[in-house]
Amino acid sequence: MPRHARIRRVGLAAAGLAVAALALSACAESEPDHGGVRGEPTLTGQALVVTGIDETPDPLGPEVRAWATDGYLVVTTLGSSSCPNIPEIDEITDDTVSLSISSDTEGPCTADLGPTTFELPVDQDLAGYTVDVTFEN
Repeated sequence: MPRHARIRRVGLAAAGLAVAALALSACAESEPDHGGVRGEPTLTGQALVVTGIDETPDPLGPEVRAWATDGYLVVTTLGSSSCPNIPEIDEITDDTVSLSISSDTEGPCTADLGPTTFELPVDQDLAGYTVDVTFEN
């Protein structure tokens, strides 16, 4: 094969890869728009008991974890990083926080599993409370 044909073929391949990389990066979000932060919390406060989730011997632990910290209920959910499970406080009683979890399914969802952490503001100390989770579709 002549040298100029080989150079042209390599140039076309490089251009194709560049176009593909731009197309894929245009689909990715730099910051989530659902109010959560991708990943695990670094400062969590007091761990709370979470009920209403399916307890399995999964090494990743339950789908929802919660902590009480100064003025916030910190909740971490596991799910698709592009369509995370979003928590919302329904009610706070004497010793229980009722939490509903819904999935943000706007647009295409990636088939990965990752934590997303949310800080839900509260006006009381939730130390020692139980978090009762309900999943909504």
